[in-house]
Amino acid sequence: MIGSVKKKYCLQTQLTDLQTELFAAVDTFFSDIRSSFKPLFYFSCPVLESSLLLWLDAQVMKDRLYWQHRDGLQCLAGVGVAKSFDDLTALESFYPVLKEYPFLKVFFRTEFGFGHCDQAAFEGVLPLFSVSDGDGECRFCCQFLVDEKQDYLKQHQWVTEQIGRLLPVNSLMPHVLPRAEMLSHFPEFDQWNTQVSSVMKSFSEASLKKIVLSRKTTLSFSCCLSLFSLASLLLSQTSQVFVSLWQREQSKGVLCFSPELLFERHGLQFCCDVMAGTRSRGASFDEDAALEEALLQSEKDVYEHSLVREGLMDSLRPFVTRCEALPMMVKKMSHVQHLYQLITGQLTEVDDWTLLQCLSPSAAVGAVPKNEGLAVLSAIEGFDRSWYAGCFGVLDGQSMSVAVSIRMAVLTARKLILHAGAGIVPGSVAEDEWEELNSKIKIFLRVLT
Repeated sequence: MIGSVKKKYCLQTQLTDLQTELFAAVDTFFSDIRSSFKPLFYFSCPVLESSLLLWLDAQVMKDRLYWQHRDGLQCLAGVGVAKSFDDLTALESFYPVLKEYPFLKVFFRTEFGFGHCDQAAFEGVLPLFSVSDGDGECRFCCQFLVDEKQDYLKQHQWVTEQIGRLLPVNSLMPHVLPRAEMLSHFPEFDQWNTQVSSVMKSFSEASLKKIVLSRKTTLSFSCCLSLFSLASLLLSQTSQVFVSLWQREQSKGVLCFSPELLFERHGLQFCCDVMAGTRSRGASFDEDAALEEALLQSEKDVYEHSLVREGLMDSLRPFVTRCEALPMMVKKMSHVQHLYQLITGQLTEVDDWTLLQCLSPSAAVGAVPKNEGLAVLSAIEGFDRSWYAGCFGVLDGQSMSVAVSIRMAVLTARKLILHAGAGIVPGSVAEDEWEELNSKIKIFLRVLT
């Protein structure tokens, strides 16, 4: 069954009415399935505009996902799991379904080192329920796939139970966020200084040109923290970021506020970001302008930026019929400003995953040259990045949007671990790069400390 209704529901006051209509549609679908088998159930209806993050916060199902484009015009919330993909092969085999039903949207993410390390994880989820906000309309959807080999009655009962577990938006305001009681860094500055010195030594002894070192900052709380409320508050204070929130267990999750697009494809048209070279924002217009000019005139930052640009262009070259880097500019975020260029062009018939594996990890989060630098990075950094500096996005049968997983917060019980990185090139100063790390996590610290 693939169908939609025209009546518009309110997720705060009319969820029961929506559930009643959805129950009836599911009953009809399964009553007809033996005489007319259909592999996909899809139900869609318009809903009144609501905060998708607060809707997710109200749900009790453990799997809750959120994605938002940096243009602020497209966002998607998912609850429950219609189908999960634990590796790339599983999702690739699902592509014919996505091509046939292009309205289905899959969330996905990769760990750092994807495409270059066999241990780097991949995860994809087609949600059971979703709410999308884009193209001037907000819609609720329910989608699930029927397994011909499994008992239809049990599948019917399971879906009915999940529908009954949906809850209305219970508040129009995010929860009050607790304040961190302790803050610690790994590495601390002395060890960071040693790491930067080790990288500098590698530059003189090998062909390395750049390595991105990262730091973990741990905030400890006396009570539980809602990532959904944190994301909702941060979105009211910043813009021009891709947002990803994955919470697949209670009190555990990953939140990203990333300014950086790895690549976006619509048909064969694509674009990529080049983002490297950073300064903080100024306290006044004049100070901000002076920092911008210093960034544009910095040989070190312009060199670092050029390494990322050339690395991306070289990686793209086998897969494009046209590729162009637009002029460099300064892109201003809420707390930092970056040297920025947009690469645009047209792809050959390359598949998304070949392109993704080739582009990641980019020089903006990895190293130049890639393979040699990643080996040095692994020896120096001292911890597993896991999802940090991987990528996240959504895809359907017609397009794919992938952002780099930076400006990340990882929630584990009553601890929040903030990740940030800084590009080390010849001429880098450990103290300056440390301050850059502080600037990059300021968006989180401002509301939690």
